[in-house]
Amino acid sequence: MDASVIILTRDAGAFIEKTLKTLSEQITDFTNEIIIIDSSSTDKTLDVAKKYAARIYQIHPSDFGHGRTRNMGFKLASGRVVIYLNGDAIPIGVHWLQNILTALFNDPRLAAVYGGSVPRQDCHPHLARDIIQGEWRNPEGNRVIFINNASEFRNKEFHERRRWVAFTTMNCAIRKETLEKIPFKNISFGEDVEWSQRVLLAGYGIAFVPEARVEHSHNYSVIETMKRYFTDAKFCRDFLDYPHNGKKNFLSQIHSLGNVFLLDTRYILALDKSLSYKIYWIIFAVFVRCVQSFSFYLGAHYKALPEFISKRLSYC
Repeated sequence: MDASVIILTRDAGAFIEKTLKTLSEQITDFTNEIIIIDSSSTDKTLDVAKKYAARIYQIHPSDFGHGRTRNMGFKLASGRVVIYLNGDAIPIGVHWLQNILTALFNDPRLAAVYGGSVPRQDCHPHLARDIIQGEWRNPEGNRVIFINNASEFRNKEFHERRRWVAFTTMNCAIRKETLEKIPFKNISFGEDVEWSQRVLLAGYGIAFVPEARVEHSHNYSVIETMKRYFTDAKFCRDFLDYPHNGKKNFLSQIHSLGNVFLLDTRYILALDKSLSYKIYWIIFAVFVRCVQSFSFYLGAHYKALPEFISKRLSYC
């Protein structure tokens, strides 16, 4: 077996049918299977999965963990490569599977590859820009990343290191033998980026494959946005050595916020939409970006906050 597609689900009925249908229509030279690990869905998710002959494993929601459940997935897999795909990430075109596997199999230096994404039609414009213009997150636009000098890497500025280890299990393929040597950590957030950093520091390569795209986006509420950015900052401090102290870092964050305002405004003004639409979303984007920045700042200083406040602000 060449590949096992692992999909983690919980009440994914709104998208799982389209995801599985698209997988069944793939044109590929590679043999593959679909494995679904479901956290006690109460909607039609399991009925849809059975229709597409997926191997189904059910777990209790309390047993789910982003790292732990993905490790469970690769241990169940028969394929040489494990593909992680979100249940609401819909592959684009019939060559998605061929593209992502070809990229990995053609370069024996690689431990993993991850694909691009496009926003859904209803995606909020500032979030759509994040996806469209943030696709090439790797440094200097490189498609293949290696860390040749660990000390040099650790001495880089935080934001450059973060770009260097960019990776997502929303749409990726990983060699099973690599996962057996370097499994995911059972952490509640950022397990994919943390894994990427360890794999790159171990001497493996990771590549970005824009040709293996999926449709995927979320319109987070203001509260969800606050919690996600707070939690992301906690993760960056605990696992990526985010420099949480110093006036320089605070001023850098303010400068970045101004740049984001400008990019959002340019993107929204270029849309083929009414003037009222553009004005509304420019104002809303400014508000959301301020929430993101403030929440990230709080998360980076979470150890100075009372524990009950930190828990209330955390996403998971």
